[in-house]
Amino acid sequence: MTGTYRIVHISTVHQPFDQRIFHRECASLAAAGYETHLLVPLPVTALERQGVYLHSVGVLADQRLVLALKRRWRRMRQAALLARQLDAALYHLHDPELIPLGLWLKATTSARVIFDCHENNTAYLHQKHHMHPVMRSGLSWGMATLEWLAARTFDAIITA
Repeated sequence: MTGTYRIVHISTVHQPFDQRIFHRECASLAAAGYETHLLVPLPVTALERQGVYLHSVGVLADQRLVLALKRRWRRMRQAALLARQLDAALYHLHDPELIPLGLWLKATTSARVIFDCHENNTAYLHQKHHMHPVMRSGLSWGMATLEWLAARTFDAIITA
């Protein structure tokens, strides 16, 4: 599709065919004529469904802490590389850990960036009682800072 508006949705933790992200957002945009890409954990490199181009940022697998963190970091790195290659007019981020990627995209491209925030991430981190209180507070403060930066930098924040 040449000459169309390219939109890239990014998630490193949602399933590829998530009801809200894939069906309600991406497939709807593709049906309306937008060139729509979705960067998600996927067991294959790339595929196309309902007019949406899906690109793999890795796979969701091992949940052991060290391996899970390592894989999450790899997925975020892969998402950043793919996002830059696709050179979209608009990036739509679906995970709070992607806020730094969004800040980088705003600083290095002329694209619009949207963050889809459907949880109170700061409060959510405070409720992680399996973590040491100092770690909970530090992570919560870090998330509040990232959300503050996103609110002042991104083109839109979607809340539900």
